[in-house]
Amino acid sequence: MGCDKILPGTSDIYEKRGHVGDHDPTTGQERELTMPRTWTKTDAFAHFGTMLTNARWSWSGIAPDGSVVALVLWQDVVKGRDGRLTYLDDEDLDAEWRRRPGHTERVRHLAICRDRHDGRFRAVIARAVDATADPRDIASCHPQEGVWWRLDEFDEATGAFRAHVER
Repeated sequence: MGCDKILPGTSDIYEKRGHVGDHDPTTGQERELTMPRTWTKTDAFAHFGTMLTNARWSWSGIAPDGSVVALVLWQDVVKGRDGRLTYLDDEDLDAEWRRRPGHTERVRHLAICRDRHDGRFRAVIARAVDATADPRDIASCHPQEGVWWRLDEFDEATGAFRAHVER
């Protein structure tokens, strides 16, 4: 099959190179084709210079020097509201998962955000295998690059919080 069947009007570019590739239309230079990266939770946190206490149960991490905090935010809970992204974690305040070590650690990290970083933190966005499961398992995750979140409300007693993306 010729290249015109795949992408009409491009056979001269691709056939000269001997393969179907991706080219910058302004320079004609070949660009490397890349697949989206698959991230582990540990790698996603390390991207921000933060470390997890435990790769299995930690939901948040902090840089060794305390300069950055990152949290797991569930993709299905991130909402667009009034032209900005928001996150509200205030449901099931007596749920079993709120007694787990990951929640206790996250509350401590949220307090650090509030007290030392003017409420600012980075986010690792996670997609749940099953959003109705308790507890949830991560199907995939990635660091949310170029974005800082800021706490709007935080209840240290329950761990409930509301945050938004800064502009």
